[in-house]
Amino acid sequence: MDWILSLLLATVRLAIPVLLISLAELYGQRAGMVNIGLEGLASIGALVGFLVCYVTGSNWLGLLCGALAGILVNMIYAFSTVTLCADHTVYGMAVNIFAPALASFIYRVYFGTGSDLKQITTMASIAIPGLKDIPVIGPLLFDQSSTTMQAATGVPTSVSDIIQALVIVFSVAGMALTKLPEFQSWKSRVFGKRKAGAV
Repeated sequence: MDWILSLLLATVRLAIPVLLISLAELYGQRAGMVNIGLEGLASIGALVGFLVCYVTGSNWLGLLCGALAGILVNMIYAFSTVTLCADHTVYGMAVNIFAPALASFIYRVYFGTGSDLKQITTMASIAIPGLKDIPVIGPLLFDQSSTTMQAATGVPTSVSDIIQALVIVFSVAGMALTKLPEFQSWKSRVFGKRKAGAV
């Protein structure tokens, strides 16, 4: 049973980068851009994030620098497709070929061609008390790193999700307010006059 849990944990851990790339492409598609070079951006971002974390020991600084590296490389795509009006697919494919090759080259220059794997400290997991103790599901969903939890819940959320959440909050607050005695007396005064005027 332990190997099944280990397999499921590895599946969740390895699915998060794909989920984040999918969310990025979703927002790009909604903006009218077809960027097929996202895997290349992820590889250069992963390399820069790894190198910064390896050198500084800070996971959060590595995460920030990896995101900035992806943005900088994506500026090539943005300049080509928006300013020069080039084909999205061609430049997306170019980034998809260029960025992983550049990442591999930089890694070999920095670490050499040895076969030993360099490792960094991983982000600490955030365990939700009580929920993490549920068999199988607990470690999968409620004992993960903060980036895993953010990706799994869809954070950052879209504007429509925020609006929906506000509507729900205000609806619940409105229902709670209707139970107050002050609201009941106001309601009887306002609607009592309407009923009297309608008769």
